[in-house]
Amino acid sequence: MTEKVKKLYFTHEKKKEREHYVDNARLVESIKTYKKMLDNGDKNAKMPEYIGVAFIKMAERIGKKPNYSSYSYLDEMMDDAIENCIKGISSFDPERSPYAVSYFSITIMRAFHRRIEQEHQQNYVKHKYVEKFMDDPEIKSLIDMESSNHIIESYERKLENARKKNVTEVEIENSTVG
Repeated sequence: MTEKVKKLYFTHEKKKEREHYVDNARLVESIKTYKKMLDNGDKNAKMPEYIGVAFIKMAERIGKKPNYSSYSYLDEMMDDAIENCIKGISSFDPERSPYAVSYFSITIMRAFHRRIEQEHQQNYVKHKYVEKFMDDPEIKSLIDMESSNHIIESYERKLENARKKNVTEVEIENSTVG
């Protein structure tokens, strides 16, 4: 074996640790500073730039995941997420949990899921409205009815499952109380 091959395959050099895209410690300190300014009654307190940049980077990174990246309304999802993070600063307690990146990542994912649910509901309403007025041949020619029916049926199935789940939970609660 040549020295070059040995060097390539048998050296155990440590890989360089990548710098994380958002520094948790810096984010926590920025939030503490901002919350102190607000607590001191500074009504004109500006949020440190690092907080906003961190929220944007986090939303963009999470938005690139395969389970979110294909949505056509990804920009709206990210906007909602950033807005929710800014609102969530007041409820984040750095003394209780020093993991700001984790806390706000969950906030971002929940905002994504809420937006997806809103879009599904709007899509359902749109298709239900079209179905209601299907007598018009002009509208009928523009709509793929098979796709429209699938959207309506899947959303109604989802609603029915949610109703069944709620009924089951109420029945369980009533049986344990009595």
